[in-house]
Amino acid sequence: YVIGSKTHAWNLVALDDGYYETDCTWDLSGGSDYVPHTYFNLTSAEMSRDGGSLHRKGDLYKKLPTAYATGHTYDSIRSYISASDKPPVYENGNVTVSGLNYRLSSDGTASCTGAGKALKKVVIPEQITSNGLTYRVTSVADKAFAKNTWIMKVVIPNSIESIGSKAFLKCTGITRVQIEAGSALISVGDRAFKGINKKTVFRIAGDGESYTRIAGLLSQAGADKAVFKNR
Repeated sequence: YVIGSKTHAWNLVALDDGYYETDCTWDLSGGSDYVPHTYFNLTSAEMSRDGGSLHRKGDLYKKLPTAYATGHTYDSIRSYISASDKPPVYENGNVTVSGLNYRLSSDGTASCTGAGKALKKVVIPEQITSNGLTYRVTSVADKAFAKNTWIMKVVIPNSIESIGSKAFLKCTGITRVQIEAGSALISVGDRAFKGINKKTVFRIAGDGESYTRIAGLLSQAGADKAVFKNR
């Protein structure tokens, strides 16, 4: 059944041992990648207590059955849930993966902070794995590769949202920078590409609007003398 108060609706569900009240809307409203089960298979008393006045059945629904069952609450079935359904516990820290250094954040993101060894080609991935957890790489840190003259080519994935100040300052060996299609890049810090090789070619994938926007950000960050191409 669908039941509700004056301003909100949720579900009354019949299982083999009786009725439960479930509110998927409230469990999905937290904005997290992990879905909690706070309002999953509760008794009517628990729903009205935890949800307050929004979860007190209106007069129209009072003739429906009351939820008393407890055999299929989340706590009673959670031992059967696979590990992949449980929330990951991300940690702050620093790791090196495939020669690149990263700063990990507890929100599941990572920032590339430089190279652990001399690399001629820097290919930043969309995501990395540490201790069995996957972190999305969303930024290049301030001064990450500053004055690194070994680097000749840089590949920046579409997951990167920001490139920090002086990230590639005076990287005179760079001749090619590749920006992947569908780039989320919205911020490039001051002098991020200042002093790079004058022959550097930036190949920016994507439509015309995206190309123009990203080329503008890079130019303002010191790459104004470089060559830009829409590939």
